[in-house]
Amino acid sequence: MEKESGQTTSETLQNVKDELELYSAAIEEANRKLVERKKEQTKEIFQYVRSGGNEESRGIPFGVLIAHREDDKVFVGWSRCSQLDQFDKEKGQKIARYRALYKKSVYETEKLKSIPKPRKPSEKYPEWWPTFSEHVVRFVDRAQRYFKVSDEQVVF
Repeated sequence: MEKESGQTTSETLQNVKDELELYSAAIEEANRKLVERKKEQTKEIFQYVRSGGNEESRGIPFGVLIAHREDDKVFVGWSRCSQLDQFDKEKGQKIARYRALYKKSVYETEKLKSIPKPRKPSEKYPEWWPTFSEHVVRFVDRAQRYFKVSDEQVVF
C-alpha cells in the first residue's frame, strides 16, 4: 500500500491495521461457512461405547452408536456386544447402521432417561441397558447439537 500524500506514518499504520482487520474478518467468515458446508455434507457420526476407562486408557469398546442424517431427520442406531463375544468395530457399526436406517423406531428422551434399573434382567430391559442408555442419551444430545435438529427430528 502506497503512502498517500499528506498522511502521517501513524495514519498509514492505522489504515493498514483497519484493512488487516477487514481481511481477518473475511477469512474467519469464509472458514465458518466452509465448516458449515462440511457439516451439511456429513451424513453420519458415530461413537464407541467403552467400559473401564481412566486417565491412562479410554477403556474397552463394547458397543457403538450411530446417528445418520437423512433430509431433516436424524436416525440413531446402536449395537452392543454380548459378554460372551469379542467386540468387532466393523460388525458393530453395520448392526448400528442397520438399526438406524431400517428399524427407525421412535426415540423418546424422557422415556429412555426414566427406565428403571431392573432387579432381574428381562427380555425387554437386559441388565446392561440402564448404563448403556446413559451413553445413548449423551450421544443423542451430541447428534442434536452436531446436526442442529430438535428432539422431534431425532428417531431412535
